[in-house]
Formats: sequence, structure tokens, C-alpha cells
Amino acid sequence: MYENRIIEITNSPSLIMRILQWLIRMVVNLKNVNESNCTRHRLRIDRLAGILQKLRGVKYEPVSSDGVNGEWMIPDKVTDDCTLYYLHGGGFVVCSFKTHRRMIAAIAKKADVKAFAIDYRKTPEHRFPSALEDAVKGYEYLLKSGIAPENIVIAGDSAGGGLAVATLVSLRDMGIPLPAAAVCISPWADLEGTGASLKKNAATEYLLDEDSVKIWGKIYAGKADVRHPLVSPIYADLSGLPPLFIQVSSSEILLDDSVRLFERALECGTKATLEKWNGLIHVWHFHQFMPEARKAIKNISYFINAHIG
Repeated sequence: MYENRIIEITNSPSLIMRILQWLIRMVVNLKNVNESNCTRHRLRIDRLAGILQKLRGVKYEPVSSDGVNGEWMIPDKVTDDCTLYYLHGGGFVVCSFKTHRRMIAAIAKKADVKAFAIDYRKTPEHRFPSALEDAVKGYEYLLKSGIAPENIVIAGDSAGGGLAVATLVSLRDMGIPLPAAAVCISPWADLEGTGASLKKNAATEYLLDEDSVKIWGKIYAGKADVRHPLVSPIYADLSGLPPLFIQVSSSEILLDDSVRLFERALECGTKATLEKWNGLIHVWHFHQFMPEARKAIKNISYFINAHIG
């Protein structure tokens, strides 16, 4: 079911989705963010996160140990060690596990697993490879806590989706046992911004734009080449990685990042599934009041349960 295939989800965007697209354009718009104003945008997004309610039926436990800063999200009925290790998105510039807490908890609750999310260092204060180093350190924290790698699924959205793949490549090259599988939600995997969908889908993208994607990519890469395989994992050797499950919307400017990541995985002999939805916003999973978000999260839970536990 989850091997080397593209699944077309022929959904018709709901009225709620159309209203949400307008609201995002007005309130959460991340277009025209650059190095001079990204700190201001980070504070604005953090303030918006403060109004989000925690998901009921989930226990939240902060972690600050050996340079790892994060949070456990443990659904009430979960008793085993099966764990979702989550890396949040935000262009390596904004957001945190607090902005993503409700979505991460929703995935964990649906899959009946624990979730652990970290706050990796952000740009422009901390450029590549700071976020990657923190992501590796967070995974090592899970192993040191006694959780077996076969009971871990790594996941991330947008920048976190690309970072999850880069983390897998780094772990493999370091000889560290890999998790059972990986989930990438609308991953940002080409920080140079060469995908045709950046222009093709510009009119249907409500959160990002081509200029910001390219600017953020250069900010994160710093002195490194934006085509460095651990910066833009579409250029990485993905052989020997666990199965990938990728979800993306056909109307996103990052659509081609997902398609090329899927194709690169197959070229390298890694199992991958690409689930392509119709006409939704970037990382629509945030908004669980929408049927499309609930269905996508359910599909992620099926994938997680098929590979661990």
C-alpha cells in the first residue's frame, strides 16, 4: 500500500477552505519576509501561537536536557514507547513546537503514539548546519531515553519536512540506527527554488511566494551552497533510508519539491509514497476543523501504524 506510488486525492476544496485561504492571506501572510524583518515576523507568529488551545486528552511535558529543548505530547491512552519525532516548519526562520503543538498532538492522538518535538535553532542568528545538528541531537535523545529506533517515525512539515530527510541522511552517514519511517508534509526540499510550481502555482498560493522562498533558502544556507545535499535534500543520496510518506497539495508553490523528493527517493531505491491533494493550502493539517485536514491526519496515522508498534 505504501510503496512507490502516487495517490491522487480528488477532493473538492470545501467552503471552509476557501474562507480560510482568505483569512491566511490577511493575517498570517509570510510573503515579503526578508533578513531585516524576519525577527519581527517571528514575534508576530509566536503571539498568534499564544491563542491556540492545547488539544484535550493530551499531556504536555517540557524537556530541556543536554542542549535539547522540546516537548513531549502524550495522548492519555498511550502507554508504550511508539514515538512520533516531529520537526516543525517555518522556513528555518519562524515558528516552534508551540505553533505546531496542536497539529502534532492531533497526529499523535490519531495514531495512538507519543510525540516529541524540538525547538531547533533559527536563522538568521543560527545558519546551516545548526538546525540539522539540533535535529540529530533530538533523535539521539530519544535513543538515549531507551526508545528503539524501530519504534520511531520522524516527521516534519515544510522546512521541517526537508529537515527530516536531511536528518535521516546524516544519521545514516553517522552510522546511527534509523527510525522505522518518515512523514513529510508539504516538504521544502529545494532551497534554491528551482521548481516550476513556484511560478505555476503563484496565483493559488496563499502563504508563501517565490521571492521569500529563495531569500529564506539563502539565509539558512549561509556560507554553504544552497544545493548542498543536507540543505536541499532533493540532491542527496537517499539510498538506505526508511520508507517515506509525502503529502502535498496541487496548488502549492512547493508542489515540485514533493514530486522531486519522491522521484529522488525512487531513483535511490528507497520506498516512497506521494499523496497529492487537490486545491488545498500549504500544510492544511493545521486546521483540524476542516474535513481535509482530518482526513490527511488519518492517512498519516495509517502510515505510522503500518510501520511501528
